[in-house]
Amino acid sequence: MDAVREKQALTTGEVAKFCGVNFRTVIRWIERGHLQAYKLPGRGDNRIPVNGFVEFLKDNHMPVPDELLLGAKPWSCCPTTLRSAQKSLL
Repeated sequence: MDAVREKQALTTGEVAKFCGVNFRTVIRWIERGHLQAYKLPGRGDNRIPVNGFVEFLKDNHMPVPDELLLGAKPWSCCPTTLRSAQKSLL
């Protein structure tokens, strides 16, 4: 899942997979204002910023996958500091 670490935004399908729900549920969360997202020009597909999704997971007491924790903030430090920071985010 290294590709997820580099992403700045996720599709509704990717968010649905992380949460174990149907992508339509993710769209409802967006429509009801529970999850921040933006629409792409043209077809209007939704994209969910990784940082906003991590915040959503924490606010709703849902587990945050490791690959998203690393993608949520740019880390340029030693592994020990990184592990410590990850633990404080949980």
